[in-house]
Amino acid sequence: GVDVVCTNKDCYDSKVRQIAHYFKTMGSDYITETTIRNLGVSSIEAMYELDELEIASIEGFGIKKAEQVYYEIQKTLKVTPDKLLASFGISGIGKTLAPVILNRYKFEDLFEVESIEGIEGIGEVLSMNLVNNINNFKPLYEYLLRKGLTFMKTEKSSISGLVFTLTGKMPMKRDIITRMITAKGGSVKGISKSTDYLVTDDPTSGSAKNQKAQAFGTKIIDFETLMEMIEG
Repeated sequence: GVDVVCTNKDCYDSKVRQIAHYFKTMGSDYITETTIRNLGVSSIEAMYELDELEIASIEGFGIKKAEQVYYEIQKTLKVTPDKLLASFGISGIGKTLAPVILNRYKFEDLFEVESIEGIEGIGEVLSMNLVNNINNFKPLYEYLLRKGLTFMKTEKSSISGLVFTLTGKMPMKRDIITRMITAKGGSVKGISKSTDYLVTDDPTSGSAKNQKAQAFGTKIIDFETLMEMIEG
């Protein structure tokens, strides 16, 4: 577990981690903690204020690297709403639950809600985490709108709103499969009563997850069937 927690709001290391989490979640794996430290910034907003010439003038950055960093920053202004919500780093509200929440609520409405209700997997603790913290990010959201933030629509499909659990060996990395599912409006999490489909390499296996799926009445499918659902 965590042994040491910095409670200082001005802690630079904490700010760097927050900025790195934000950009990684928004789709910029190129923006690392090292890059942020070398840029010398201490806020997400400061990242968007950088221009290519300013970046290129910093030691360790040339024109080509400056162009890449600038592009990686600017491309995050066109993103799906769930990625922005997950990028805030609110405890428990990550890549799995953010799409589920935004299937029910408009992004702007989240700043006004008093509780998140009627969503499987979100109890009182997660609801309060969101309600108590979301308005801390309203100034950032309004800043991003001024910078040209545009929400891309999450593609709707036959799997929109469905919950999947992945188990066993897959022909590609699980994070790639997860992105494919969430891009179509589905979500991925651990096996529970709310899971609609268990995706496995062996539907006849006697594994613990297969047994739980059978007990919950969850449909068990293989990877090929999942791909047919995603492409259908």
